[in-house]
Amino acid sequence: MRNRSIILKIFIILVVSFTFFIGIILFFQTSYFEEYYLKEKNVEIKKNLHSFINLYENSTWNKQDLKIKTRVFEQTNNVKIGIFDKSNRMLNEDIYEISIEDYSGEIFKIQLNALISNENTVYPEIQIGSIMNSEGYILEDSKFYPYKIDVNGKNWIDMSLKYFYDIENKYPLKISGTVVNFVMPSFEDRIRGINTKNLWGALDYWNTIKSKEARKKLSENNDGYFTFVYNNNYDNSKNTIIVSKVNKSNKEYTCLVYETHSSVVEAIKVLKKYYVLIFGGAFILVCIISIVFSFLIANPLIHIDKMAKKMAKLDFDEKIKVNSNDEIGSISRSLNILSSNLKKSIDDLTEANLKLKKDVDRGLEHESMRKDFISSISHELKTPLGIIKGYSEGIKDEIDIENTDKYIDIILDEVDKMDNLINDMLDLSKLTLGYQELVKTTFCINELIHDTSEKFNKKILEKNIKFNYSSNGIYYDTYSDKRRIEQVITNLLSNAIRYTYSSTVINIILEKDLEDPERVLCRINNETNVISDEALNKIWEKFYRIEKSRNKVIAGTGLGLAIVKNILEIHGCSYGVRKIDGRIEFYFTLNIVGESR
Repeated sequence: MRNRSIILKIFIILVVSFTFFIGIILFFQTSYFEEYYLKEKNVEIKKNLHSFINLYENSTWNKQDLKIKTRVFEQTNNVKIGIFDKSNRMLNEDIYEISIEDYSGEIFKIQLNALISNENTVYPEIQIGSIMNSEGYILEDSKFYPYKIDVNGKNWIDMSLKYFYDIENKYPLKISGTVVNFVMPSFEDRIRGINTKNLWGALDYWNTIKSKEARKKLSENNDGYFTFVYNNNYDNSKNTIIVSKVNKSNKEYTCLVYETHSSVVEAIKVLKKYYVLIFGGAFILVCIISIVFSFLIANPLIHIDKMAKKMAKLDFDEKIKVNSNDEIGSISRSLNILSSNLKKSIDDLTEANLKLKKDVDRGLEHESMRKDFISSISHELKTPLGIIKGYSEGIKDEIDIENTDKYIDIILDEVDKMDNLINDMLDLSKLTLGYQELVKTTFCINELIHDTSEKFNKKILEKNIKFNYSSNGIYYDTYSDKRRIEQVITNLLSNAIRYTYSSTVINIILEKDLEDPERVLCRINNETNVISDEALNKIWEKFYRIEKSRNKVIAGTGLGLAIVKNILEIHGCSYGVRKIDGRIEFYFTLNIVGESR
């Protein structure tokens, strides 16, 4: 019963709220929207009109310029604008008129501007000598304003007094005569469209009230404009008229802006019909929403049960969406908090366990490396210590006294080798355990290779070999640990010299890496056949020697390439070894930070 009552309450609240909301909108649209829209638009039009009048008063526009500027204003603000002099002549429009001579010889000028519109797309064939009959009024400017015209017996325009308002002391006149002169719209004006009859009608209305007491009832705002509503009897439209005075060249003109209400009125009519459909759709929508809400009320309970089952399995990723402050919402929040706290506690415990395991593994690794270090160095030091012991006993026992100096040199040489071995072991241990921090600087790898290779001049002379250096004339700058990269180059060159044949060439090549143009590829290769394919897979291991005799002169300590590997890995460089046409080639890459020729 409780669930049903909640659904019923939600249904009633939705229906009432939705109906009230739509009713408010409909009331606002039908009662105030037109007034609000027109008020805001009038403010914008007055603002633009003020700028236009100031521009016109201070301009040197000719008649054509004025026509163009007013057309732009009309298109921008969706209005009609006319600037009239005291004789009611529109300055921003050509005067279209027909001059006829009646039977008495008097000339009458029939004004056409107030009659020509876009609706009058057919113009009669008027020529000098055509017979014209017209009915209309003669106003204060002594010009004839017709409302009906026949040309050569054919009716052209017949307004039937529908357009004009009653004018005091003015009576309709009929004029007949022969056309002696005429000015008609040009072809361009006809294509562009002429529609100023509403402006002339509004001007007539303004002229009828400006001298009456009714004029005084029009409120003149602080903005200096007269604004009033004008009902056009010709098309039964409702319009807003804005009138302002213009002072130019010490002359006073009247600026009249004609804004029709038809567009907004039509929009409101359509909205009224549209809201009938809205109310029908709203009722269906409310019913659907009520059904959906019934599921929304039950769904939290389903989620609570689902979440509780997952929590029992230590899965705390599920969260309940809390959309209410009732008991269900409170339980949901409590379960979310409990789930988050349990997840955090278990994550912290897991992280602590992982850290502990990592520390244990690191300790075991260190212990293993320590044992490996002791075992390796014990094995490596056994031979030189035996040699030192043997020669020392020979010296002590004064055996072969003549070669005592030679024995001492051998002992010192073995001590140097043991010292180098121990230093290499310590260096490798630091690199392997990550205790060695890189000191990076920017330097030219070309110059480093050249300087390092100079240190081997004595060895290459002894073996009668040469270095062939190539970089295509490009110098590469890299950002690395210069001392460590020098150690890499030294070990690789030393290895190349050790295992190459006499009277051969060792190639040192610097070029851009084809796979990554942001890196420079350094290649060192020499001619040899003492390295097997099996050895290539083990060559980076500690104490691995290609020369199985373990002769230090030939085979070295077996740590050089292992040190190279670790240095390049902590730099994030790629490296490798390969066989190419009977030559063995070691290579590695470095990031480029600059290059020059």
